[in-house]
Amino acid sequence: EGVEVVGVKLGERGCYVTDGEEQCVVEPYKVEVVDSTGAGDAFCAGFLYGLLGGRALREC
Repeated sequence: EGVEVVGVKLGERGCYVTDGEEQCVVEPYKVEVVDSTGAGDAFCAGFLYGLLGGRALREC
């Protein structure tokens, strides 16, 4: 019961994620930003897809 996974987006520094046991900071890919519209939605969708698919936190 309660929160199982926490993710905090750190902008240009990537993302911090933890499940209470494992903790990691995932570095972002270096890309040229053309338009950031929908970037947060795309991040959340990709992260949840990986998490629900059984991937390790670092791989989501």
